[in-house]
Amino acid sequence: MAKRSGIHHGIQAGLLGLLIASGSLAGAAELPPAMPPLPPIDLRAPVALGSGIRSVDLDSWIGPHVIHLMAGGTELEYIGGISGSAIMDLAQALAANRGVRVLQLTSQGGDTLLAMQMERLVRARGLVTYVPRLCASACAFVFLGGKERYVGPGAALAFHASIGLDESSAQTARIAAAVKSWMLDRGVAAAFVERAVSTPHTTVWVPTPDELLQAHVITALTSSQRFAEPGFGPGLPALVKQGSFDRDPLYQATQKLLLAIRKADPESYEQSQTRIYEAMRGGLYDPVHAMAAARLVEDVMRRSFAAAADDAIESFATATIEETERLVTIDPAVCVELPTVTLSQQDAAMAALPADLMVREISALTRIVESGTARPQPPPSLDEARAIYKVLLHNLAAVVDTKYLLKPALDPARTCGYRSVILKAILALGAHDRSVLLRAIMLGQLS
Repeated sequence: MAKRSGIHHGIQAGLLGLLIASGSLAGAAELPPAMPPLPPIDLRAPVALGSGIRSVDLDSWIGPHVIHLMAGGTELEYIGGISGSAIMDLAQALAANRGVRVLQLTSQGGDTLLAMQMERLVRARGLVTYVPRLCASACAFVFLGGKERYVGPGAALAFHASIGLDESSAQTARIAAAVKSWMLDRGVAAAFVERAVSTPHTTVWVPTPDELLQAHVITALTSSQRFAEPGFGPGLPALVKQGSFDRDPLYQATQKLLLAIRKADPESYEQSQTRIYEAMRGGLYDPVHAMAAARLVEDVMRRSFAAAADDAIESFATATIEETERLVTIDPAVCVELPTVTLSQQDAAMAALPADLMVREISALTRIVESGTARPQPPPSLDEARAIYKVLLHNLAAVVDTKYLLKPALDPARTCGYRSVILKAILALGAHDRSVLLRAIMLGQLS
């Protein structure tokens, strides 16, 4: 089943980050010259690779993937869902193995936008694509990137439509139009494309070999002896399965957040989606387009941070503290976002967090957007926030060594722990000071 294409991509908002210049208080010990950055909790398009901002894995229902090198380094085997770090992992595997000529695909599908980017990578490398058993939904888009495309005897190449955020007929038609243009541009016959994009998302269409040949989807049927035997043996591996997005708590929480953003600023939301669909239609969707669309939505989030209800802001900060303290033991380097941290390393750390923690964080963000729209309060004063923070730093001087906060690489675990101490101290402030400082931090006004 394909993910709801093009809808919950393009979110990228730096929600916590603080780096300010602080002077000395009269009669007090010398304060540190700068405020250490608090741990950012960022939402970004999972495809915004190399942005330096960790991802929220909205695709956990799709399932993981693995990549194996086979046939003396001439074939790669991709098994599992298309989500998370899929394109980065494939790009790295191809870069490290220049002799690869064939990509075997065994996948239930996943994220359509990621699959379209993977197709561009496959096409640029001039790879042959081969399906030994099953390549369904978004996987079929990757398959279309092959300069030659083959399916093994009895293998299934399966297609169906994607649906939009609100499952409306208008949104579904818009996605279908974008996918249709994309497939036609890749030389697939019009009648075939029409059926593929109109097949309900609750089922799949498995064309016959003759239909695939006539529509120019495959080069030919082939004997399984032409390619390396799949590493997973007979049948399908356990990785080739997925849950249901409409019953996944993380997906549901993210859907509510995006609906709240759309309600808060329909025009900006529509602009972001238009950019995504236009890029899809032309086969040009990439991290640059994801980040451009993200900036439109980020403006909505920033306005919400300034005006949000205090309880919503505090709920988010509380969840952030829990994440920070858990990352101290899981992977402190991810907590402080060292430059050496890889996307796979980030994904592994996030996967080790409690399943409900990210749901609580995203639910708090939803309340921030909703309250900032329905019951806005005046924005915080930057000067007041700085004054409050100076006093807070002074009071924490005995327990927080700013050397590690300013240079996280010295001791990531200690830095991560100090950040938690700072956030807890902010939550312990009086209601007014807590509100001013937290909202200023989330706005990035003290950076």
